[in-house]
Amino acid sequence: MGVVHINAEMMIASVVESMLPRFSDEKLGVVMGLDMGLSDYGYGEDGNTYEREELSIRRFPSFLFIRPCNYTQVYYYLPSPDAVGLELNPVWVRKELVWTLICDHDSCWRDAVDHEISSVYFNMSDRFNGRKMGNKSLRPCDLSQNIFPMSPSPVYVRIEKREPVNPKAARYSDESRPHKISIVGTDFSQIVPDEKGRLHLKG
Repeated sequence: MGVVHINAEMMIASVVESMLPRFSDEKLGVVMGLDMGLSDYGYGEDGNTYEREELSIRRFPSFLFIRPCNYTQVYYYLPSPDAVGLELNPVWVRKELVWTLICDHDSCWRDAVDHEISSVYFNMSDRFNGRKMGNKSLRPCDLSQNIFPMSPSPVYVRIEKREPVNPKAARYSDESRPHKISIVGTDFSQIVPDEKGRLHLKG
């Protein structure tokens, strides 16, 4: 296991800042998908004795970033645990999905991303409760952990539809957060920067 670890929250924030300047096109977004895994391979403390059945869990959270003003809007999507194949990545799902608006702020959006990543991790780790290595309960450090960018990720997307599921809900209420969103992957050939470096979609 390596000794160098990258802060996922700061990595994602750096990618968003470099790919999508503030005051860019409101129809242009960046999607960052993650492949998160936790595994207990069933070995004892000696690393050789097989003690228990292997258990591995993977989840695939995605974040959609839109920056039409000084604030950054962050939407969050987590596929069902039963989803497979193309269903895991919203960029490839050719249909409207329900995303959750987790932040619309000039700086706290980074914390919102970190909160969701941590929530996924702890929900995954709960599945390992009660498992033991020898006579001791498994600790987080006993699990194999990984977090990778999902392919393709990060990617520019054209936002074809974005509207609240409950348009009459009070602003900032939990009921106001779900949004029906449809997106299509795009690339830099469809994007034009202006004189201030802000990005705009062609057409």
